[in-house]
Amino acid sequence: MHIPAIFRPGDAIGEGDGVLYHRPTFVDDEQWLEPRRFDPRKLPRGLWQVVGHVRDKRCVEALGRWSEAVAHENGVIRHLTVIDGDVSYRHGPPPARATLPADAAVMIFIDGAMGATEPVDYQLLDSETCGSHVPRTAA
Repeated sequence: MHIPAIFRPGDAIGEGDGVLYHRPTFVDDEQWLEPRRFDPRKLPRGLWQVVGHVRDKRCVEALGRWSEAVAHENGVIRHLTVIDGDVSYRHGPPPARATLPADAAVMIFIDGAMGATEPVDYQLLDSETCGSHVPRTAA
């Protein structure tokens, strides 16, 4: 399905485009962004959003010094916060909403590279708490 200016799926000719394909990226104040990249400091304040599609490896590479991850890791829930213009990207679920300023922008990344991760190690998002848990195999 194609929705003009919102979603254009990728195909054999090229990458998809639209709001579902954008990635947060570290930028200096004067740096031009490549297509499909955005400055996370421009996220709407007070909005929490859950995001798929972007793996940890891409986030660590794209966010540069804003990434506090030493190395990328498959299977983990991650989060990005923007507080007073400061961007932080970390592994794990975000801090509890009550501990953050009301105008914090929060992205929760759930693409843990399912095809490259053992099911027992793949974290799932707990939608009630915005925390994560690691599934356990059946006994």
